[in-house]
Amino acid sequence: MEKEVRRFCENCGKEQKAIIKEIEKEFVVKDETIKARITVCECRECHKEIWEEVLEKENEAKVFSLYRKKVGLLSSEQIKAIREGYGLSQKMFSILLGFGAKTITRYENNSVQDESHNLLMKLMNDPVCFLKVWEERKHVFSTREISLIQEKVFKNAQ
Repeated sequence: MEKEVRRFCENCGKEQKAIIKEIEKEFVVKDETIKARITVCECRECHKEIWEEVLEKENEAKVFSLYRKKVGLLSSEQIKAIREGYGLSQKMFSILLGFGAKTITRYENNSVQDESHNLLMKLMNDPVCFLKVWEERKHVFSTREISLIQEKVFKNAQ
């Protein structure tokens, strides 16, 4: 896949013809070497890489996904599926697990979780484990939230 575009090249100091192409590159994520095919934009004149935010985000998601797979962590999609299986918002799931309010949002948006968070999220896939955690942690929710969560969880369990 190669596509010619025009982009501003910082190295050349002006707009140049550039090419969007795939390359194989190695990355180190938490002491693990990950080899990935990523997409880059390269100046046709000086052959230096031109940074593009969209490509950077796509490449990061690809590399983190490969890392998670290599070390046995849940994928963003698996985390989302577990949470949605109980009908919980990202914030409610985070708080239930004792994480910061935005933690699940970050994990579902490709940030890499640590092993202890991963283990707890994996355990939540088991309804028995979920209910044990719920009984231990429901005190952190308001009466209205407790009713809402119990209605969703027990409705989904039927």
